[in-house]
Amino acid sequence: MSTRFTVFLQAAERRLRETAQAVGEALEHGGENGTGHEATLREELTKLLPMGYHITSGFILGSEPTISAQIDAYSSTTRCITQPLNKM
Repeated sequence: MSTRFTVFLQAAERRLRETAQAVGEALEHGGENGTGHEATLREELTKLLPMGYHITSGFILGSEPTISAQIDAYSSTTRCITQPLNKM
């Protein structure tokens, strides 16, 4: 791995750790603390992706129709359906 990329990853790690510590100090409720950590991770991962991609959380709809359990983070393109099906 190149030295520049290593430095980049170390800076991202440092930001994640600092934000995680701040979230932990600000939020006492374990569930909200976890939600804050997930949001921070999604934000940092989104910065690494090419334009048109993003990291989000939610549910995956199947063809049955079935629905997945809640997913903390997944990658999608801006071409994915991002509105409720009943509004299409």
